[in-house]
Amino acid sequence: MKLYDILVEQDEEDKAAVEAAPSVVKDTADVAKHVYPLLQQKIEKINKRATKNKLPNITLEIVGEFMKRIEGDSPKDFREIPYLKVKVSGDTPRIAGYKFIATIEHQEGGNIIRTVPGEEGSTKIKAFYEAKPHYCDHCKKIRRRIDTFIIKKEDTGDLRQIGRNCLADFLGGVDPKAVLWYFDNRNDILKVVEDAEKQAGAKGVRAEQFVDIKNLLKVASAVISKRGYISQKKAQEIAAKHDGAGIPTTAQDVRWAVFYRSPAGMKLSDKEQELLNIADSAGPEDEQKAQQVLQWFQALPAEQKQSNEFMHNVDVLVKGGKVNPRNVGYAIALFPVYARAMDQIKPKGEQPKKSNEWIGQPGQKIPATKVNVIRTRVISGQYGSTQIVSMEDEQGNMYVWFNNSANDLDEGKSYTIVGTIKKHDEFNGRKQTHLTRVKAT
Repeated sequence: MKLYDILVEQDEEDKAAVEAAPSVVKDTADVAKHVYPLLQQKIEKINKRATKNKLPNITLEIVGEFMKRIEGDSPKDFREIPYLKVKVSGDTPRIAGYKFIATIEHQEGGNIIRTVPGEEGSTKIKAFYEAKPHYCDHCKKIRRRIDTFIIKKEDTGDLRQIGRNCLADFLGGVDPKAVLWYFDNRNDILKVVEDAEKQAGAKGVRAEQFVDIKNLLKVASAVISKRGYISQKKAQEIAAKHDGAGIPTTAQDVRWAVFYRSPAGMKLSDKEQELLNIADSAGPEDEQKAQQVLQWFQALPAEQKQSNEFMHNVDVLVKGGKVNPRNVGYAIALFPVYARAMDQIKPKGEQPKKSNEWIGQPGQKIPATKVNVIRTRVISGQYGSTQIVSMEDEQGNMYVWFNNSANDLDEGKSYTIVGTIKKHDEFNGRKQTHLTRVKAT
């Protein structure tokens, strides 16, 4: 594989790091009776637009009524509110023949493109890398827009750039199921919004926040050096293997530490305090690493930076020099991409072939073995925190230990260990010997 191919390749782990999970909505909902008139207004607004575009309307019907108990501060402190169970019928109004395929977020450095799953890799998307924020191919009105959208005519494949208001004419504006989901969770949503507004007002934080990309990458370097790089895909795999006990992604950690850390004086959990300490410990070495990664990317040929959607979006952030919470995943994905590129251009003589074998049999004890800790993770479960330690012996064989002791092992350090073999398994092509009752010196 050529270096060019390595640099432009975007594997599933990188995509998972920057893609948001889709929401799931339902076609029935429980709505407070006093809120139902507002829901009717929402549906009527959808139908008004549908009628304008000569499309079928949707219907809303009450299928049940009940009293909902609202708990207070004590078991005796509660109230009951009349609720309605409602159901929506009919498809989302839309102009036939078009589908939504991408969002364009306009920034100073260029456009961030977010393509829906299944539409990635379309060469026609590149035509919108330099799309102007004031343009709408439908209404033709010139106005400043933060986001515009790309829709595709399904029979011809032609793409159009559409403003937010006009998008509703093509896709129906609001999915009726999404409206029901909103009212089903209305009280919780309003409470969250109210609390967020109070907190933002107390902190003087504006709705839209940006930080210098160098500062963001400096913090990310510190987090990655302590915790490794955890993509969304990797976090989900860990949760699946350990009964749902997962860990946050690196993007989530960095986003919290940079943008959403709790105000001074607010009590933090142990994990929040640990993450805050890591972020605040970022020093000259992390600053140098961030600068090194940025300079490497900036030196890439222009055709490589525009070779796919991921590289283009990173290029926009680097050129703009700042990052908002929405794009943290793109920015910090520079680290694993850079690491892979550097690994590929090393002379083969620097990479002796590693052994890939299981050690012993389950139940057997291993003799004193020198190992190097190559990676550590921390997961939270019902009984507290557990450190997952991945180790290699001098031949390259892999060991895994779920460390529940009070003493964590340090990533990058060497130890001599003894322990008992618990089981054998395999992960990403590497054979792993799981250990228990480990003692490390």
